[in-house]
Amino acid sequence: MSDRVTPPRSLRARLLSGVVTGAVIAFWFGLAPTSIGGDYSYVVVHGNSMEPHLYGGDIVLLRREPHYGLGEVVAYRDPVLGPVLHRIRSRDGDRFVLRGDNREREDAYAPLPSDVLGREVAVWARGLPVVLAVTSRGALVTLALGVVAIGVAAQLRSGSLAPRYRRPGTGFTAARARR
Repeated sequence: MSDRVTPPRSLRARLLSGVVTGAVIAFWFGLAPTSIGGDYSYVVVHGNSMEPHLYGGDIVLLRREPHYGLGEVVAYRDPVLGPVLHRIRSRDGDRFVLRGDNREREDAYAPLPSDVLGREVAVWARGLPVVLAVTSRGALVTLALGVVAIGVAAQLRSGSLAPRYRRPGTGFTAARARR
């Protein structure tokens, strides 16, 4: 146990810490994924059916909405193909008629509003290669080593890993070793 006394954090540091923590929490709940009850999900574009609006490798952020309108780009779950990202062209009763921007025919499946995963709210053009590079094993090992190195450097700087001096008469000393 160290005899050092840690000075109390300033009011400014505590306020800044509270603001940052609050912003992170608000950001998380604002963009919470649908898997935990939020309204957001994402899909990766495969193929060329939405060119020139979207290209293969783009990552599209989706937001679940109560209603979807004509002309919006939405993702829906096709029972055979899985997630499909196309534009709403019209309605046929309760169902949406969709088609890719680079297609001449409407989709074979006309989804219900409950099949829609969400509408496009943001696009990360060519985001997939970046995500794959950042999440590769080598990148994750490098990140982990960097975090450890920063932690060790911070501990060395604060002195918590520096040698501690003992009071005379306590512990093992060279004089006792010669006895």
